[in-house]
Amino acid sequence: MNFSRSEDLRKIGNLLAARAVPMIASIATTFITAALLGPAGRGQLAIVVSTSSLVGALTFLSLHVGMVDGVRRGDSHVVRRGLRCLGIMCGVVATAAIVASLVSPQGLGGSFTSATVGLCGVGGALTLANLAVLRTVQGLGGHLEFRNALIIQAVLYLVTAVPLTLWTREALPAILAWMVSSLVSTVMGLRALRATVPHSDGPVADVGRMLRRSLPGHLGSSGQQLLHSGDVVILGALAGSAAVGTYSIAAAMAGLVWLVSEALSLATFDSGVTTRSVKEDKALYRRYSLIHLAAATVAAGCVLVASFTLIPLILPDYEGLPILVAILLPGVLAQGQARLALARFTTNGDARAASAVGVSSAVLAIGYVPFIASGATVGAALGSSVLYITQTVIVLFISRRHRSVLQDTAPGSRPKTGAGGDAGQAFESVAFNTAAPSVAVVIVAFRSAMHLEACLAALGNDDSITAITIVDNSSDVETERLVHRLRDGDPRLQLVQPGSNLGFARGCNLGVARSPSVDYIVFLNPDTVPTKSLGHLAALLRSSTQAIAAGRLVSGSDASAVNARPLPTQGREILKALLGARAYGSERSRRGTRNVGQVDGALLVISSADLHDLDGFDDRFELYYEDVDLCNRALRIGGCLFVDEVWGRHVGGASFETASSSAFTALRISRTRYFRKHLGGRSAGSVGAGFVAIVEWLARTSTRQGEGQATRNRALRLQWRELRRPQSVIVLEGAEE
Repeated sequence: MNFSRSEDLRKIGNLLAARAVPMIASIATTFITAALLGPAGRGQLAIVVSTSSLVGALTFLSLHVGMVDGVRRGDSHVVRRGLRCLGIMCGVVATAAIVASLVSPQGLGGSFTSATVGLCGVGGALTLANLAVLRTVQGLGGHLEFRNALIIQAVLYLVTAVPLTLWTREALPAILAWMVSSLVSTVMGLRALRATVPHSDGPVADVGRMLRRSLPGHLGSSGQQLLHSGDVVILGALAGSAAVGTYSIAAAMAGLVWLVSEALSLATFDSGVTTRSVKEDKALYRRYSLIHLAAATVAAGCVLVASFTLIPLILPDYEGLPILVAILLPGVLAQGQARLALARFTTNGDARAASAVGVSSAVLAIGYVPFIASGATVGAALGSSVLYITQTVIVLFISRRHRSVLQDTAPGSRPKTGAGGDAGQAFESVAFNTAAPSVAVVIVAFRSAMHLEACLAALGNDDSITAITIVDNSSDVETERLVHRLRDGDPRLQLVQPGSNLGFARGCNLGVARSPSVDYIVFLNPDTVPTKSLGHLAALLRSSTQAIAAGRLVSGSDASAVNARPLPTQGREILKALLGARAYGSERSRRGTRNVGQVDGALLVISSADLHDLDGFDDRFELYYEDVDLCNRALRIGGCLFVDEVWGRHVGGASFETASSSAFTALRISRTRYFRKHLGGRSAGSVGAGFVAIVEWLARTSTRQGEGQATRNRALRLQWRELRRPQSVIVLEGAEE
């Protein structure tokens, strides 16, 4: 997977903000309510909030994993079905708790009165809805919406709970304020989902698949939550509200260190580990681990200093609080690393690793009982540290075994055979539903008859193709004769002659409109000669989580890939202006099936449903960058899969050679439009595009490139016109016939 370091850090920054601001607001609420309510009142509030969080975390089934997976496969119905399941679960949880509180008026013992049980049930239902909705939003790339919802939730809780507590000096108003803020945050998430997930008239979602994708990871996260919140719940049952009040402040202080691991865990889930190679997965995990180690250690030191200097001044009634924080911090530091590993297991879909972590964590949570029974708050703190460190050791041990599992099931890896394992089982992730789907091929040509014949000959031997549509932008007589001659032996061929040079994007859209209804569309250049079944490539895409796929194309004797590269950035385009295509050359030497930023339109496979959702190619790009733009927009539904097997030969530039002056200029105009659309917006994008245009003109003029000075001058002049009046430049219309 090609992720730029700046994009990765920006994503982590958004997620840190999503956790930092709510955590700061939560800490403020915690300290203020603690000062106003005293240990006993603060304990009542902490018991309801912690128990509700635990109930919600145990019952939301990690539905966000299944919903995100479904959307990335093009199934927008899965969100609607997932939300229905969510509504049913919320009703069951709330109803069960209310019934339990009515059946047992004395409650469940300890601090759990009948009223507390009812409140915990309603709070648990709100929490499970909040978790599923907001994590789905985040998993679909809505980092800002996710961040804003959490910030609004925390700030709303602060500004409502504090005045209500100040007025009543009771815990109940603060509890109700927490519930309302959670509900508002969930509604914000639902609105974001409605705007993000497009409506689809496709087949009904497979709820069974959604649950199968969600539940393995949920077992792991459930064990984590038992270990995380079980101490407060058990302390409330065995030691009373006052002890919980004191301990909850210490736990909140120590929990600040988890800010880093929470953000990195969410970033791991968003990165989609199943789309990375084994090497890239290990590199990213190692990188996140080092970030966590450095940042969490600094945070722990700051928390420890604040605990001994500030807490005694702010909360003098809470005796022994700094000692509890000091006892908790070693375990919190260690457990942050366990959270990172669990996020890796869950995102990879490694059911065995996630389940092993979940079961071990749940078993460890039982250990709270003897610690708390013998030592109350100190016992709870000591038990937390011991159990967290033990869990981290277990997780790191499981992580070693996880590497070999990832190696065996990585996309594109060869299955084990013989005594080493079952080939079908090892390659299950790619072998799922491998029956060839219906496929139509669209070829946009411009005076390409000499290359087109070899391309059509290869397609004629591919029985997986339903239809082949050639859009000839040049209305070339030789192309017309060739297609008519070959169509006698292959009725799948049809020729479309628009009568003018529409460009690649409009030509592709026209070809799709003239093609029959099929599952997948393959866009092919006339100078590309496939050597493997295009239906098989479409089947691999259908069995993946990506939106677009391509196989490796080679040129001449060079076996390196010529059709996959990272998405453009302003820096890369400046280097390209100076160095030419070598600026993107690092991708050519890489090996392994992987997620890439973009694939060329010379061989591009996409489902008809996804192409419709993306509104096809953007016909504002006359020639070049239209495939880059499509890949960029496809990021929100899965990105691009590059299958590292030779799928054909590509001559490259066949149409360019027949209209080189127009093509040279069209590329520069399309680059300008791409900058404005994707690289900084109208202002920053225009500045970047103008700078690149000048640098390129100077570099190519000084080295006397073959297009000629007149062509360079015309291209530069039209780029400036395009910057002043967007969409005013038309290069290909009226090109020589």
